Formats: sequence, C-alpha cells, structure tokens
Amino acid sequence: MSIFTWDSSLEIFGALLVAIGCIGELWLICIKPPKGIGKLKNFERKKHFREKIFVGMVALGVSMELIALPSSLSEVQQLKKVNLELEAKIQPRRISPQAQARIMKRLKDVPKVTIDLYWMPSDRESFVLASQIEQLLKDSGFNVVERTWPELGPLFFGVEIMMPSNKMPSQELWASFVKPFLDEGLVNSVGPSDFVDEKHFGILVGAKPFK
Repeated sequence: MSIFTWDSSLEIFGALLVAIGCIGELWLICIKPPKGIGKLKNFERKKHFREKIFVGMVALGVSMELIALPSSLSEVQQLKKVNLELEAKIQPRRISPQAQARIMKRLKDVPKVTIDLYWMPSDRESFVLASQIEQLLKDSGFNVVERTWPELGPLFFGVEIMMPSNKMPSQELWASFVKPFLDEGLVNSVGPSDFVDEKHFGILVGAKPFK
C-alpha cells in the first residue's frame, strides 16, 4: 500500500516534471552552438525540438500540481482543524478577564456565604485555576476558606460546585451563585456533598478533564 495519496503522488510527479523541464531549459541555454552553417542549422532544429519537450514537461507538471491543489488545500485545512483541537485540549484552564468581569457583575447582589475552596495539591494547573476563582470570589465580597483535597482522596476531574448535604440552601440562593459559573462553562457538575460545612458552599477544582 502506498504511503502517498493520489493527490500527493500527482503533486510529486508534477513537481518532478517541472524540475526536469527547467533543468533542460537551463541546459539548452548553456550549450554553445557549433561553428559552420550546416551544423548550426541542425543544432537549432534539435534545440527547438528539445525546447518544445522541456516546455511541455513544465506545462504538464504545473497542470498536474493545479489538479492536486484543491485536495491538498482541503487536507491542510483538516490538519489545521485537528491541530487547533489538540491545542485546545492541552491548553490550561484559565478564566479570561472578560469572563471574570461578567461573573463578578452577576455575583454582586448574591448573599455572601462562605466558600470552601478545594483544589488538587499535586496538580499545578488546578492550583492556578483555583487561585483565579479564589481571587474572583474575594473581589466579589465572599469569604473564601482554602482547603486542599486529601492526597489520598479520590482523583477528581473538572470543577464542581457543592452545597451542604445536611442542610440545603434556598433554590434562589443556590441558583444565583451557580448560574454565572455555569453560563461561562467553568463548572462540570453541581450538587450536595458531605465535604461542605453547614451554611457554606464548596468549590472543588480537580484535574483537567480528558475530552
């Protein structure tokens, strides 16, 4: 099975014809004509014939490359798309200044409960994201208690906003706090948890999820 697709093979063969044609044209230019009228006429006749061959090779090669061009451009676009997707997957999670401003604006009138902020101590990326969330909450007037996720605890992926399981907050308060984060795509799950103290909310910043 060939490692080249039909379009790449066509491009390679076309480029080869163009190269041979150009080299042939250069060779004809460099040849010194012979002396003598008879020999010169024969030389010019052969030279003219060879020029036609080399020009034809160049024209055919360029035509082959043009035929393969749309398919090659399509492959390039597909590779760019795949590359962008891979870059997005390996990019660390960050909250843009615009997103921070939008969240803070919506949290301004939310009652200020205490937030227990958990993060993975062994994961640098989750720590940086947790630091951003912590600063955002403090700037919005919330009291934030830092709590590292137990080293021997289960490995957690994504960001979860938690409420105390023993005493549920009002739906209005819960929704007004959670929705700004959900709308910005920062949160992967929400729900009750035994880790959260009564009258507190919790945010767990785990490792970046695999997608």
